[in-house]
Amino acid sequence: NLPYRQDRSNLDLRFKRNVIRHQILPLLKKEVNTKAEQHLNQLAEILREGEEFLHKSAEEAFEAAVKQKNERKIILEFESFCSYYSILQKYILFLAVNFIHENADILDYPAFKQALRVIHQGRLGKFVDIGERVQIGIDHSGIVIRRKKDIPAETVSFAIGDLVKLPGLHAYLISEYVDRKDAVFTPDPFTELIDAQKISGNILTIRRVRKGDRFQPLGMAEMKKVSDFFIDEKVPLHERWNTLVVENAGRIVWLIGRRLDERFRVQPETGKCVKFQVIWTEEHELSESKTGS
Repeated sequence: NLPYRQDRSNLDLRFKRNVIRHQILPLLKKEVNTKAEQHLNQLAEILREGEEFLHKSAEEAFEAAVKQKNERKIILEFESFCSYYSILQKYILFLAVNFIHENADILDYPAFKQALRVIHQGRLGKFVDIGERVQIGIDHSGIVIRRKKDIPAETVSFAIGDLVKLPGLHAYLISEYVDRKDAVFTPDPFTELIDAQKISGNILTIRRVRKGDRFQPLGMAEMKKVSDFFIDEKVPLHERWNTLVVENAGRIVWLIGRRLDERFRVQPETGKCVKFQVIWTEEHELSESKTGS
């Protein structure tokens, strides 16, 4: 019983809400059901409750299916995802896209259908674009929802001793000269030692892996395509072209976190070494904690 003001726009049939209010609802009540408006309100309440239930169920299913989650990429366990009803699968994809893109509205009905078709076909390496910034597809690791152009293609130059921000990662590279007698080798894939005498000059670069890159993997006698190395090492597709390399004078020194180049290995006669170490930030540790690793 609150008073209200009648505005002229409320009668303007150019607006769809007024067509529903002044034409469709009266026709429904007259020709179909006198309580049509009441029943529509009841249906809206049922749908609202159903939406709340599905959203809550999807949140639980999403967390159960997640293998890896950060602001650039989400990987879902394939069998777990496919065990849910189709409606929950759509909600899970909605939550995943919204997490990395903050605009899940790009998932309209055709996009849902296309994404689910690719997932259920199970073709490794097949990805579809969802909007301009998101891709969904299948990889060795599972169902991947990722940002396109995940890591900037920038090249960063540095000198030994500089602290370098790694492009696209919550991490820094530190480097320093150490005497061979003080060098300590570790199994940490993100700590590496090279022969300082093999470096040309004092400037190195960090960049993303490129198509056609070749290097001589540690322990091998011949050069090899980086792409073939990835295949042999079973590196997941979504990680391959996000790998960073340290380069010197056009030669790959180190596939960061993957393999050193044989040409730069420390020899018995090496006098001075360069130690590389990747230092992860708290943001990386937070993202990794979401994966359960």
